[in-house]
Amino acid sequence: MKSANDISIKKISKDVELIKSFKSGVIKTSFYEAALDADIPDSIIMDFAYILGWDIDFVFDIREGDSFYVIYETPYSSGEQIQNGDIVAAKFINKGKTLFS
Repeated sequence: MKSANDISIKKISKDVELIKSFKSGVIKTSFYEAALDADIPDSIIMDFAYILGWDIDFVFDIREGDSFYVIYETPYSSGEQIQNGDIVAAKFINKGKTLFS
């Protein structure tokens, strides 16, 4: 007979599908606003800025007309996103100079 204090643990295994997304945009006011307009998740925006932040200052170096491109993977299980995605490739064009990651 089980009591209310009995605990049972069961390992459940689910299939995970990685969905790749490609997004791009052109800056009008700020990188963050342009990325949001391109429907890029906040976590990917912050990762993008962190990855390329060694080469470009996203506060002072950004100019209107600069462009960006990003490919990222997002894991899904049973049709639901299970965590934030990871960047696979990133490209930023700043004042004619192309930066890759």
